[in-house]
Amino acid sequence: MEKNNNKIEDNKEITEEKKSFEVRMYKDEKGVLKQGLYIGGELLDWSIDVYDLMEAKRMGPKYAKEIEIDIIRHFLQSASNFLGRKLSVDDINNAKKNGYI
Repeated sequence: MEKNNNKIEDNKEITEEKKSFEVRMYKDEKGVLKQGLYIGGELLDWSIDVYDLMEAKRMGPKYAKEIEIDIIRHFLQSASNFLGRKLSVDDINNAKKNGYI
């Protein structure tokens, strides 16, 4: 695969393989329609337990914020492992805008 040379904000040159990044609908093994994140055309096997999230929010804003931070941390770790390189929140936000990570 072709590698792209890119400049990042602090002017350090990096070489990395860019992959497509898109959110799209899919049917799970039970035929239930779900929203999934595809990186390089592959579905990232990651989801949030919505029931647990709702329970945390009912416990108050402190718990909801802690859960939100844990979700972000876990997502970044999973996506980083999937790609084989460390990702930041800014990387994800940029990928949502331009369609590549």
